[in-house]
Amino acid sequence: MELTGYKSPKSIIRYFSRTRRRKQVEKRGRLPKLQPCDIELIKSIWLKSDQPCGKRLHSMLPTWLQAYSKRQEIDEASQRRILSVSPATLDRVLRDCKVDNIHKVNKQTTMVVNCQVNNWHPVKEPSFNLLSLGFI
Repeated sequence: MELTGYKSPKSIIRYFSRTRRRKQVEKRGRLPKLQPCDIELIKSIWLKSDQPCGKRLHSMLPTWLQAYSKRQEIDEASQRRILSVSPATLDRVLRDCKVDNIHKVNKQTTMVVNCQVNNWHPVKEPSFNLLSLGFI
């Protein structure tokens, strides 16, 4: 106890048993292929192409990129990166945007649909004919 400067054996035990901070290790694995500007371009194409799945989007990307390059300036390196991405990676990139978790949040899907239909088409139009008898 005299060597460490602690007064009780309990504090010495706490000192030696606490977890030590490890050095921050570099992130393992591959470096990401896509840059943030590529991801934004993929998201905009995905939204404008009626939100297809990754496999369909992968087959549509060459046509969309060709059309986009006529309107916007897209460098060839970015086009190559986007076209080299697999359909599964496209699904992973678009996971945050997709709205497929609605049914997991709200289990009453038929109730929601019925309410939407009733809002679009009123069931009975109100008639306020106050001159006839029996109208309350």
